[in-house]
Amino acid sequence: MKLKALLLASLTACAMALPAATGGAGAPTLDPANDADHFGPPDSILFWSPKQKVAGFRNMDRIAWTRKIRPAARRCISLKRMLI
Repeated sequence: MKLKALLLASLTACAMALPAATGGAGAPTLDPANDADHFGPPDSILFWSPKQKVAGFRNMDRIAWTRKIRPAARRCISLKRMLI
């Protein structure tokens, strides 16, 4: 039984280290300064290339319409307090 546990732990450790060793599961590395050169069309996000995904998802506030939400004027009651 100890041998199975040791084997399972070893395989799990190897499997978890693999994506880090391969550079993020094959995602391309792009210089953030050049992200704008790789933006894909905003109306077809599902069909972006891997380079467009890397550049686009980290700059979604520049591609899609966004707005800032101000904090509430008063604090909300925590769920924990409500249940007591």
